[in-house]
Amino acid sequence: MINPHDDTPWREVGQHQFDTTDELDVTLTTTLRPDETSAPRLRGIDPEEAERLLRSAREAGVDLEVRFCVDGRPVKIDTKGVVSVKDDC
Repeated sequence: MINPHDDTPWREVGQHQFDTTDELDVTLTTTLRPDETSAPRLRGIDPEEAERLLRSAREAGVDLEVRFCVDGRPVKIDTKGVVSVKDDC
């Protein structure tokens, strides 16, 4: 669970391009891999829904971010496509 009062800084780890055919789950998998041999577990996350929501907000000119946990690490992505994590949780 993400603590809304946690002031640990976010670290940018990747960029999702909304104007390409790349899916958000691919961006998350490639940017959140702890090493080259393992993939993060995206259980309980619907990347397609998150991408639809962010794309809609982006098209409406609304700043929005979606936050979730991947392998126990807080992750967020915003309407600019910036993927960030918190390392010290």
